[in-house]
Amino acid sequence: MFALWLALRGLRLADVVGHIRTVRPLPLVACIIVATLTFPIRALRWRHLVRDTQGDPVPLAPTWHRRRDRLHGQQPCCPCGAGELLRAWSLTRLAPVRMSSALASIAVERVFDALTVVGTLGLGLLVSGLAKRT
Repeated sequence: MFALWLALRGLRLADVVGHIRTVRPLPLVACIIVATLTFPIRALRWRHLVRDTQGDPVPLAPTWHRRRDRLHGQQPCCPCGAGELLRAWSLTRLAPVRMSSALASIAVERVFDALTVVGTLGLGLLVSGLAKRT
């Protein structure tokens, strides 16, 4: 709530409403769909990154369980990445997975996330033409 206040302080409500009225609905709906699809995609990705004690991929349900909690705001707010530790611990309770495997898969997942962010930023810079202006 504090972050929302911090982001919106100094703005006039009339200006905000005016900007919202100029939003094109198609890109907004596309963004909402893509943002929502990240949850099942990440659950599928995590399923393939982490293996159970026999070396097989874990079932989808335990990996989706933690994503579902985050989607519905049920995951407690944990500072400094403690939520990732909670996610790894809960996977070890829902599937036959070692804690070290769950933590290693989260580290690999963070590397993929960072590469995705850098790639998306690079693509955005190329498409926008900002990279050519410098």
